[in-house]
Amino acid sequence: MSGTWIVVAENSRARIFAMNKKGAPLRELADLVHPEGRAHGRELSSDRPGRTFDSKGRGRHAKEANVNVRQQEAINFAKKIAEYVESARTHKGFDKLILIAAPEFLGILRKNLSAATKQRITREINKNIVQQDNESIRKHLT
Repeated sequence: MSGTWIVVAENSRARIFAMNKKGAPLRELADLVHPEGRAHGRELSSDRPGRTFDSKGRGRHAKEANVNVRQQEAINFAKKIAEYVESARTHKGFDKLILIAAPEFLGILRKNLSAATKQRITREINKNIVQQDNESIRKHLT
């Protein structure tokens, strides 16, 4: 199958569509769900941060993670989406790729795609429209 794939995503859900020609109806290929993306940080982590000593002196303080738990879940889901898209690209699933995602998630998703897949991206739209119906999503493409 060739043509254009449209990935519509946010941190808890991704829908992947195929479109054979411009203006044609979208055909939904996959609906990936990541419920952890909707969870609150306290629901994802039960531990308090570890404690450490200062490099000088006798003070102690809590360690802070470089990435909070919600951000890590978004990264995990973006990797899952990227793996799905990469697999399709290597099996000649599409010629062109359009990404539509919430702005912050779009950046995370883009970072997880290979250079070969990034070359197939023809358009990016910074909107969270994953909950909209197929026809409304298609209208954003024109």
